[in-house]
Amino acid sequence: SLVRNRVLRVVAGAAHALVVVDEDRRLLAMGKNNDGQLGVGDRDDRSSPAPVLRANGGRDVVRFVDALDAGDNHSICATNHGALLTWGAARKGQLGHADRKALCAARRVRDGTFAGDQGSGGALRVVAVAAGAYFSLALDDQGHVHACGARRSGALGIRALGSTSETVGLFQRVETLDLARRRAHNKAAISAPKCVAIAAGYGHALALDEAGVVYSWGGTFSGQADALGRGPDPRELPEAVPLPGGPPQGFFSPPGPGPGPGRSRGPPAPPSL
Repeated sequence: SLVRNRVLRVVAGAAHALVVVDEDRRLLAMGKNNDGQLGVGDRDDRSSPAPVLRANGGRDVVRFVDALDAGDNHSICATNHGALLTWGAARKGQLGHADRKALCAARRVRDGTFAGDQGSGGALRVVAVAAGAYFSLALDDQGHVHACGARRSGALGIRALGSTSETVGLFQRVETLDLARRRAHNKAAISAPKCVAIAAGYGHALALDEAGVVYSWGGTFSGQADALGRGPDPRELPEAVPLPGGPPQGFFSPPGPGPGPGRSRGPPAPPSL
């Protein structure tokens, strides 16, 4: 029961849910668990919240969760230290681990762009995450987005470069989004506004930069309205979404403080009237 816990955040997958509770931001899960998406150490369904465990062979519970999301049958979160953890189904490479094994407990991602040290700043710190049906996104503290999983209809925003594979099993930086930011602002890479928030649908994704520009990529499917804001056809590469009225007010203003930890971060709320 969650009655005696202070619930801080919730997200839902296709048939499972994740809940962050109490001051230590402990992670709980409930629902269907056929692929280990609950992270409770087995594949038995749970009708009430159970602690999500770390995949270290012990009974350590995942704590200090700052960002989380749930896909169709997989889960993803980031801790206050910027560590990225994934678990659940792995058939499409959506967990970002080299072995592509389904996991019944949360394992830190140490492969792909998150392998070892990244430059003088040490390991990349993840500040926001998002999960589509069969793919995952992670936003690092430098404003770069990383993706892995099913690339159907361009959901990852990663160029195929001659590959016929339908999946990307390791997190890769979405460099095409970096190029889109430069084009949108006519800026060099080092001065283009950083991404501050990400979101994922079934097979499409969005990113928001600190100047208020939205980028979209991926696919919209039969019977769905255009979710990309760029026409009904799938878009393999990220581009800025044209918004009514042109660029937002304060287009190049620096961002204010964010609203705190959560699924993803965004610009500050407008002042109250």
